Amino acid sequence: MDPKPEPQAESEFGSKLEVEAGLGPRLGPLQRKLPIGPEDVLGLQRITGDYLCSPEENIHKTDFVRFKIRDMDSGTALFEIKKPPASERLPINLWDLDPSAGRFVRCQFMPAFLRLRQVGATVGFTVGDKPVNNFHMTERHSCNQLLKSFDFHFGFCIPSSKNTCEHIYEFPLLSLRS
Repeated sequence: MDPKPEPQAESEFGSKLEVEAGLGPRLGPLQRKLPIGPEDVLGLQRITGDYLCSPEENIHKTDFVRFKIRDMDSGTALFEIKKPPASERLPINLWDLDPSAGRFVRCQFMPAFLRLRQVGATVGFTVGDKPVNNFHMTERHSCNQLLKSFDFHFGFCIPSSKNTCEHIYEFPLLSLRS
């Protein structure tokens, strides 16, 4: 019996799409490297087949609870999803819960989305009971190839805090083949 490959992914958004496309896990040097640092993720040129870390490795209990995309010119919200507060969630049987549930968001937009000039992406996240001294988030956008890469440094995050940030993106000009 072959050993199961360690999960890896460049982003929560991309890995699910690649798995659904039947491309399978992308094995490579990061499969065996621990710890994986920001420079490793920035070196990836395409999405991977799975996550780079397991839910158990989230020692700071960072939880992404909101994601919104809006057209900056009109202010129109194009997509928004929020995780309900724990007090509003239905009771669940933990044995039935997928440990990766909620780790990705799948967005599907019409082709007109790519003709927008600027979009704002708002991310809301909470931090567990331990402080985060150097919170770093890497975001990568792919369409068969790396289109855009962003590297965000938040610095210190207060324990048990709720945080929101919005990033404004200029869309790159894409050819019909992209």
